[in-house]
Order: sequence, then C-alpha cells, then structure tokens
Amino acid sequence: MTEIHRITTERLNEFWPDLAPHLKLAADRYVRDYSLQEVREAIVSGKAILFGVADGDQFVGAITATTIDYPRRTILLIELVGGTGIENWYVAAIEALTVLAKVAGCDAIRSEARKGWKNLANDVGFKEISVTYEKVL
Repeated sequence: MTEIHRITTERLNEFWPDLAPHLKLAADRYVRDYSLQEVREAIVSGKAILFGVADGDQFVGAITATTIDYPRRTILLIELVGGTGIENWYVAAIEALTVLAKVAGCDAIRSEARKGWKNLANDVGFKEISVTYEKVL
C-alpha cells in the first residue's frame, strides 16, 4: 500500500539518505536552477516541503513542494517528483497531497512538468492552464 509522509525538518537527517536519490532523479533535470544540496537547504529553511512516498517499509519516491501566496488564493506548487515505478503511486500521491493542501488552506495544486507528464496529470484532474516559455540571458 502506498503512503505519503510529510517529512518534517526535525526528521530530515533520518530520511534524507533514503529520499535524496529519488529527488536527484528529478533535480538533475534542473541543474541550471539549483543543486540537490540547495533543495535540501530549502527544506531545512522551510521554503520547501518534503514528502516521502513509501510502499510498505521502503521509500519508492520523493516529492518537494512549496506554497505560493497570491492576493486571492494560495497554491501548493509541486516542484520535484522523483522515484521508481511512478505509474504505480502517482494517483495516491496526488490524492494525499490534495488532502494536505486542503488542510493547509490551499485553493489549488499546481505543477510545472515535462510534456511526458501530460497524461498522468490528466488522470488525476490537472488541467493545462498555460505553457511556459523561457529565454536564457
């Protein structure tokens, strides 16, 4: 059975060795923006939230998120998703994050992702609202 655990900063050192390899899979795609160490620092500082995805007694994935406070609503932004067998646990992960986001007073969940995530995102109720363009200077 898949379970999603919010990893508090107090317990980060305990779980980091198990979760960091999963986050690295995702973070490696964003080396222009941050390193895995900088992701860890964001978690420690409270700027990011870490979730561990467990299947039984083993972590199979990790997710980082942050909240964005706009004047009219608060968004839970999923930043990194990494792990093995994601197709087996992404639905449970989004369901758990939905519950946590509601409890935290969020109005929506948002994620930026590669095109390959489109079908998975559609499966769990995400709708495409924009396309991101970037010009590197």
